[in-house]
Amino acid sequence: MNPDPTPPAPAAGERTPAALFAGYYTRRTHQLWPRPDDPLDALARYALLPHGKLLRPRLLLLCVAALGGDLTQAAAVAAALESHHTASLVHDDLIDGDTRRRGRPSVHARFGTEAALLAGDALLCRSFADVAEAHHHGIAPRLLLDVIALAGHTGADICRGQLLEDRLRTDAACGRDAYLAVITLKTAALLRATCRCAALISGADDTLTQALTAYGQALGIAFQIRDDLLPYRPATAEAAARAGKPLSSDLRNRRPTLPLLLALEEAGPRQTRRLHRLFTRAGHHPRARTRLSALLRELGAVDAATTLLDAYVEQARTHLQALPPTSHREQLHRLTYAMSTS
Repeated sequence: MNPDPTPPAPAAGERTPAALFAGYYTRRTHQLWPRPDDPLDALARYALLPHGKLLRPRLLLLCVAALGGDLTQAAAVAAALESHHTASLVHDDLIDGDTRRRGRPSVHARFGTEAALLAGDALLCRSFADVAEAHHHGIAPRLLLDVIALAGHTGADICRGQLLEDRLRTDAACGRDAYLAVITLKTAALLRATCRCAALISGADDTLTQALTAYGQALGIAFQIRDDLLPYRPATAEAAARAGKPLSSDLRNRRPTLPLLLALEEAGPRQTRRLHRLFTRAGHHPRARTRLSALLRELGAVDAATTLLDAYVEQARTHLQALPPTSHREQLHRLTYAMSTS
């Protein structure tokens, strides 16, 4: 196969590598899945475009830039990483029964269950091929084998996290330790791997590699806590709703999230019974959802979850101090800080 189109070199000034990547990603998607009349190509295009925030590619590119690595090489790997992530979203929506993604029908809602399974599988398989083909940009085959192994192990971690989450479904008494175990596997794994991948392809030493790996894990945990708080923070809830994010999905699937678990730590017997009752009903009854939200605030759980979010954000920013003091490191600081403010 022909190598992928060379992404544009980063421009000076405010045009960041991440901003320039979006156009490359769209062109790359059309090249990999070129025929809108082909059933599989059409499925893949629908899942991949229009793209979301491209957080994981942005993160990889900023880390590579902060390490002084080759952004042309990194862009090829970043596109594969987004395909890997999108595959997990297609399957997640199917598992959760979520019919909306990015403001439109999810893949399974639009094309059916079997098509969604195949689309997710195809995107995942294609992502491994994309990494292998990055040798066209001069990445050493040894490094690409390391990246492929990392992607494979990460995928297994995500599946392990999904299975653990399913075991805890309806178990509002599972506690914060079980919750943190789930999100470390299911959510933080891919952000951790993203940052580690940046270190690998940039030739970073062990100290920087470990620092970036720890940064990615802390950031991933913060990212999931932020997601859990979205329904209970009016400004972010409104923004997420406009973006087509299904805020009631966890409640509908009776999946305990951090605010509920923290509330149960503080609740007396009567409040505990009420929390369990509202948790059971809130996924399908807006009035119960409103009452649950009020009770979580009354018990200080939203504030406590926000405090824990801020702690992981600060932990992530501390790990960034191992990087050279460049403008790219400052962009990573801003991206990290946005987890607690957006």
